[in-house]
Amino acid sequence: MTRAAAAVLLALVLSLSARAATFTITDFGAAADGKSDSTVAIDRAVEAASAAGGGVVRVPPGTFLTGGVELRSNVTLQVDKGATLLLDKNPARYRVIRTRWGGVDCHNFAGLISARDADRVAITGEGKIDGQGAAWWPWKKTEAHGLRRLRDLAQSTDDAKQRVFGTARDALRPPLVQFARCTNVTVEGVTLANAPMAGVHLLECDGAAIRKVTVGAAGPDTDGVLVDSSARVRVERCSFQTGGDGVALAAGFGLAARHSYKPTDAVVVRDCEFKLGRAAVSIGPDSAAGVRNVRAEKLTLAGNMRGLLRIASDAGASGDVTGVAISDCKLSDISGPVIEIACTDAPSSAHAGPGALSDRPDSPIKAPKISDLQISKLTCDGARDAIKVRGHAGSPVTKLVFRDVEITRAQTAASLRHVAHVTLDTVRLSSKSGPALTLDRAAHVAVDHLRADALPKSGPMVALKNAAHVALKRLAPPRNTETLLQLAGPQTNHVSLADTDAKNAKTVVEKKSDLPADLVLTVE
Repeated sequence: MTRAAAAVLLALVLSLSARAATFTITDFGAAADGKSDSTVAIDRAVEAASAAGGGVVRVPPGTFLTGGVELRSNVTLQVDKGATLLLDKNPARYRVIRTRWGGVDCHNFAGLISARDADRVAITGEGKIDGQGAAWWPWKKTEAHGLRRLRDLAQSTDDAKQRVFGTARDALRPPLVQFARCTNVTVEGVTLANAPMAGVHLLECDGAAIRKVTVGAAGPDTDGVLVDSSARVRVERCSFQTGGDGVALAAGFGLAARHSYKPTDAVVVRDCEFKLGRAAVSIGPDSAAGVRNVRAEKLTLAGNMRGLLRIASDAGASGDVTGVAISDCKLSDISGPVIEIACTDAPSSAHAGPGALSDRPDSPIKAPKISDLQISKLTCDGARDAIKVRGHAGSPVTKLVFRDVEITRAQTAASLRHVAHVTLDTVRLSSKSGPALTLDRAAHVAVDHLRADALPKSGPMVALKNAAHVALKRLAPPRNTETLLQLAGPQTNHVSLADTDAKNAKTVVEKKSDLPADLVLTVE
């Protein structure tokens, strides 16, 4: 046999193998009428693909009603263009398995489409997966009771088998798609519509790519992608229009989870658009085991979004957040803070989880660390708050950098409290109220080239309260600024102001009466 003939034969064999590895659900009895139950047919197609060592389970054009779908290793669920996989809205159609809800391991409903302990598992195609979430969303009204009971159980038992939910008494909504303890996960091209809760939940996964996916759900807390104790995750070229956060990063809730759960690590969110929802990227408070090494870039947000980045931290139940970089993002008409870090120092018993933070001043439990955050090349036209940072009293937010940031038409500008080692470099802000920059209980702050386009008629451009070791350079106040710099608080000291043309300010420095007697202030 010649080489050419051998090549043709090999190509034919590969072609036949590729066709043999495709299992179309209609060949197994699925009906495309949107009414007949295709669950058994889809299960048989998945079993056949798995028995063959892997393959593609194809959903052809049409609408197919199904109960829960469980995928396996080396199996791809391909939803063709023009195809809709319609998930049954009857909770009894879904398995109760070990999962995680509200940051606590428990037994509850599996994802409507799920895979567990699988490798090389995928969902692809240009079709739609519809979770009929409107049937599940009313559960939001009763889930608070279930969450309280779940976290109470988490304090009394380490056995997840005793935390059984997915019942009429404790109805907790499932995600639309869930991968648990899987490796090499792919979700690409599909539209995920009307999820009961999260569109995609990655639980303790290693290696996942979510690409060109459209997630749309108007229900409460319907996050787009929930990355939960997972590593090496990429979310790229996706579109989100949800009732929750776009991409939510979590790692358990409660002090016990700090030691027994896995952290979320190495997450990239790139080239995504967000049209409706809360924050585009949110971290915590379900972050007990830690969230680290997060990069988000080239994101666009327009209207009906509450913010670009939100980090929430509960001193008694959350974990460290380190290494977050946000860059090249364009926003407009944001209804909340563009950047928000919200830390709580006194967790409530309902949320504290196992090993709650003691109220005693000598408690050995330390507040989580939030550090190494960089925000750069960001523009936003219209927002409620530009930057709002509230660190833990005992653990300030550290190593925080804002560089090449421009936020205009905000209600309030930048307010940072309990922070240390902060840099603001080439920042432009305009707001209707308050100073352009407020530093409260801050230390080691460097501000270079801060421009305020608009300020209220009274009040300072920069306000320092209990702020030490603050270096201000090249401030650019707008015309008719009442006061350039205001100093207050007994801990304020070692402040310098340099390279600033203060001709637009009526008063350069205003000193409140509570300043220390040994105040060191340098104006050059």
